[in-house]
Amino acid sequence: MLLSSKPALWLALITSGEFGFERDVIEKSTIDEMVVPPFEGFTTADRREIDSLFTSLVRVSKDAWHNIDAWVARLYGLKSRDLDVISDTLDYSLPFADNRKSAQDVPTSEAVRLFCSTLNSELEAWGSRFGKRLIAEQVPLSSVSPWRTLKLCVHDALEECSKTASQPWFEFFKAADHMAASEIIFEDSLSKCIWIGRLDQARYWTQTRARLVAREMIWEHPNFLANGRE
Repeated sequence: MLLSSKPALWLALITSGEFGFERDVIEKSTIDEMVVPPFEGFTTADRREIDSLFTSLVRVSKDAWHNIDAWVARLYGLKSRDLDVISDTLDYSLPFADNRKSAQDVPTSEAVRLFCSTLNSELEAWGSRFGKRLIAEQVPLSSVSPWRTLKLCVHDALEECSKTASQPWFEFFKAADHMAASEIIFEDSLSKCIWIGRLDQARYWTQTRARLVAREMIWEHPNFLANGRE
């Protein structure tokens, strides 16, 4: 169960010098080097849990592997957010054809909604410190555009969100295309917005990516987020 879990596969992906780069199979040496907790160290309750997990796997229970992944994560002291990172990485970075296709597919509307929701949630505590509301929402673009755009607006706590804002400088998208960039950010102080453009591919619109964008906003644009201007 441990060796077939997501944490184990993720470890192989990031530590192997060949799996994911030159080969689609995991080398035995990578598996041999994996640190495994000694079975003798498990308590009676731990062994009962292992038996229960294995039984659910044998019975092909719907949530069997989800529960096993959570159990393995706990063995190594990983938190739920760590497991989110692992799941997103495996979904879009494994060397198999299906994963590569999924990575380049257009994200679903639910994925984009969850991205915005996560970004807003991550920035909520930051905004509350300054009596601000930080709200990210999607801005429709042409259906032929390879980009998807969000506007992150800064409002006073009691201020209603403006429904109108100037359009982003789409010339920047041309520059981003020329440099093969996957993200571009433009600050619009007049509209109190930060425009965030990302390639319209599923791998760039996950919860993990949303959390990274939130940290990028806090680290690189703190004055704008606090005051609505640089």
